[in-house]
Amino acid sequence: MQAVAEINQAEKKMQGFLCAHQLFEEQVELYPEKIAVRCGDDSLTYAELNARADGVASRLRERGVRPGDLISIAVERSVEMAVAILASLKSGAAYLPLDPGYTAGQLVFMQSDAQPKLLITESHLISNLPRQTIEVVLISESVEGSRSSTQVNAASQSDPAYVIYTSRSTGQPKGVVITHNNLTNNLQSLRVAVGLKPSDIYLHTASISFSSSVRQLLLPLTTGATVIIATANEIGDSIALFQLVKEQRVTVIDIVPSYWRSCSADLEGLPAGERSERLNNKLRLILSAGEPLLSDLPGIWRNRLQHSAELINMYGQTETAGVVATYSIVVKAERSTSIVPIGVPIDKARIYLLDSGQRQVPYGACGEICIGGPTVGLAYLNRPRFSADKFLADPFSRSSVGRLYRTGDLGHLRLDGCIEFLGRLDGQVKIRARRAEFRETSV
Repeated sequence: MQAVAEINQAEKKMQGFLCAHQLFEEQVELYPEKIAVRCGDDSLTYAELNARADGVASRLRERGVRPGDLISIAVERSVEMAVAILASLKSGAAYLPLDPGYTAGQLVFMQSDAQPKLLITESHLISNLPRQTIEVVLISESVEGSRSSTQVNAASQSDPAYVIYTSRSTGQPKGVVITHNNLTNNLQSLRVAVGLKPSDIYLHTASISFSSSVRQLLLPLTTGATVIIATANEIGDSIALFQLVKEQRVTVIDIVPSYWRSCSADLEGLPAGERSERLNNKLRLILSAGEPLLSDLPGIWRNRLQHSAELINMYGQTETAGVVATYSIVVKAERSTSIVPIGVPIDKARIYLLDSGQRQVPYGACGEICIGGPTVGLAYLNRPRFSADKFLADPFSRSSVGRLYRTGDLGHLRLDGCIEFLGRLDGQVKIRARRAEFRETSV
C-alpha cells in the first residue's frame, strides 16, 4: 500500500509541474530543521541550505543571470557544492559542473566549448583554475536571501537545467543539455523505482562533473532524505569510506561496479572481526550503475561478506538525465559469471530494441537499445551533427514532439519483459564510469 501511495503522489506532482529546486523547497517546508547535507564536520539543515542557496541565487540575478543562461560551478566536495547547484537552479540558469580535480586541459576545453556567462567558485581555487576572461562569483561572499529565489526569474520546464560533458578518454567530449522537464521526471520516477524514503541517508561519492552526481545529490534532497558527501580522502580509501557509512548511519550507497568490486576486495582483506565491525551498519540498499555489472559481485557481497542490503542494478546515460531502467538482483548460487540484466523501464521512460531500420526486433533478437520519454535530453551542446544522429523523432510516441535517444548499446528482450545487455555497437566500454573506446570489439 505504501508503494501505491508513493506512485500516486508522484503522478499527482507530475500533473502540476515543479522544477527540482521547487521539489526541494517542498521538503524545506516539511523538514526545516532536519539535516539536509553533511560533509566532514560541516552540515546544513534544509532551512539553512535553502537560505544559503537563495542568497547565492540573489547574487547571480544581480549579475544579470536569467533563465536560459549557462553558468559554471567549480567547488570542492563540501556542503558548498549543494548550495551552488541549488542556487543555479533557483536563479533560472543552467549549470556546468567543473571538477577542480580535472586537468587544466579538460577544464579549459569545457569552459571554451560551453562559453558560460560566469563562474561560481571558492577563493582558494581561483589560482588553480584556467585563466579565462569570465566573471567570478565567490560563493562565500553571498548572503542569505530574504525571499525565495523562485519568485523571480523562475525557469520553465523547457529551459536547460544543467550541461554535463560525456567523459571520453579518447575523442572529444560532448556537452549534454538536460532540461528541467527531463530532470524532474527522472527524479520523481526514480524515487519510486528504488523506494527512496525521507528517513534515508544517501552517500554521495560521484565527481561533480558526472551525471551520477546529480542523482546522488538531488534525488535525496527532493525526497526529504539526508545527503552525506564523502571527502576525496574517504573515496580513495575503501575502509575509511565504510567507516563513514557506519558512523553516519548511511542507508543507501550508489556505486559503479568497478569501485564496488574494489571496496569488496578491501573489506574481504580485513581480519574477520574488523570486517564484521565495518559491515555492522544501517545500509539497506546498494544501487549499482555506470558500467555492466557482473553477477559474481552481488554474490560476493551476499555470500562472502554476508550483508543483507537490497541490491538494485540501474541503467541509464548522461543523455537521458540518468537512470531509465532498474533490476532488483536475486543472488543465485551459480558457478558461471554473467552480466546482470538491465531490467525494466522506470515510470515515464520507454525502452525499445531496434534494428538498423528503426524497427522493433522480436523477443530474444539483438537490437540497439533506444530510449524514449520525457527524460531524454535536449541535445548535445553546439554539436548539431552529432545531435541529429543520436536524438531522433520517436516513431512510437503519440506526441508529435516525442524524441528517441540511440544509446549505441545492444540488448535483447526476455519473455518476462526484462532487458539484458549484450555489448556495444562501437568499441566503447566503461571503466569507473568513464567512456573509453577501442579499435576492436567482440559483441
